[in-house]
Amino acid sequence: MIAKRVRHDRFGRIVTDYTMFVDEGVLLEIAEGGDEEAWGPKSTAAALVQALKEMEFDLIFFGLESGDAQHHQVGLAVAEHLGLPAVDGVKKIEFQDQEGKILVHRGMEIGEEVYELKPPAVLTLVDGINRPRHPSLRGIMLAKRKEIKTVKAVPREEPLRLVQLRKPPERAGGEIIGEGKAAVPKLLEKLRAAGLV
Repeated sequence: MIAKRVRHDRFGRIVTDYTMFVDEGVLLEIAEGGDEEAWGPKSTAAALVQALKEMEFDLIFFGLESGDAQHHQVGLAVAEHLGLPAVDGVKKIEFQDQEGKILVHRGMEIGEEVYELKPPAVLTLVDGINRPRHPSLRGIMLAKRKEIKTVKAVPREEPLRLVQLRKPPERAGGEIIGEGKAAVPKLLEKLRAAGLV
């Protein structure tokens, strides 16, 4: 497993990932003083693709969407650039050892879809798909000694730019006028006053 983070705070999170049995960590590092705002989904996907081209992998896991802008694009963009099959919103993975194939379950509003695919592939995962192992004290100490490869990441021109962020207009609160049959006369009175009956 390889952990990749595009972030300023260098190694903190990757060391944590090492304690959960990640074999190799790669940090895609934003240049000092770099503009974090420039890192939209296109730049993030391009940086990951560049790093992944140098590596061997079977499965690439992404969260369903970013925690900040919630673009829901990076994982699928990486799959497209690498020419890999992708399944979005995966809630369960079953490994078919004898065939080298996997079954992935994707939740729907009613029921679920089940896909069969052969790695390499990209999966975006929903929250709660697994319970991470709790790191041992020995694992924490060993993780701090592991080497973390650093790759300088440079943003590309983003076709998408946030120009405004605003709250929705406030709405008037509802009114509870009573319960059961006893509330009917008052409800009718209010509806008549509003010209609805």
